[in-house]
Amino acid sequence: MSEDLAGPACEFETLIIGAGPAGLRLGDRLQRAGRDFIILEAGESAASLFEGSSAPRAGEGFAPAEDAFGTDLRELARRCDLNILYDTAVLRVSRHPKDGDYRVEDAHGNLYRAKRLVMAHGVTQCELPAPATAASMAN
Repeated sequence: MSEDLAGPACEFETLIIGAGPAGLRLGDRLQRAGRDFIILEAGESAASLFEGSSAPRAGEGFAPAEDAFGTDLRELARRCDLNILYDTAVLRVSRHPKDGDYRVEDAHGNLYRAKRLVMAHGVTQCELPAPATAASMAN
């Protein structure tokens, strides 16, 4: 989105959207490296994409059975004590034209600011667009 979010924001070096396999793995790596990050997850738990009937099944060759895979990922998030905010759906993403930092607003009205943004929100959640930049808009 092109408009900037206003107001005070919680600041992080890296903001990850999604606590699925990619988001959790990156969070684990960042934490081990002592980096400043937060993971925003729209669901009530880690790996929420693997809950319910739309999750890939072991027989389809995509992933282990959803119960085992989701349970393993939730255990990883718990064991590693990752900085995750659950029930935190992202509404807007913008990139500041001067400092290049990302601004993110969640459904609760909270604002976040980060130097790096990782979209790890899963393949079924394609409605969240990447922030527009001057270079991408010129094409």
